[in-house]
Amino acid sequence: MSSIAELQKQVREGKDLRITGHADNTDKEFINTSSYSGVVEYFPEELVITLKAGTTIQEISNTLAAYGQALPFFTESLEKTIGAIYATSGPEFSDSVLGVQIINGKGE
Repeated sequence: MSSIAELQKQVREGKDLRITGHADNTDKEFINTSSYSGVVEYFPEELVITLKAGTTIQEISNTLAAYGQALPFFTESLEKTIGAIYATSGPEFSDSVLGVQIINGKGE
């Protein structure tokens, strides 16, 4: 999965999907977001960064470190993706999020 349009198409097909950003064992068809990764925009002076869901914490940390910045949360695995962190975190992380773009079960 390398684009939002591609993910929307797969969701619309009605398959039983599992979304993962890293290796995952499953009997369901899964969508790996690792190819949907990277920094879209970064405004270090405003402390604002826009990321794709498959971007690893390592990549984000490296980008921020170049400007003396760091993530406002800690994770034990730098290979986790920002999408996984968002999906599994509580208020500590979500309080730092200004907005998200989500695809619903209809692929919209």
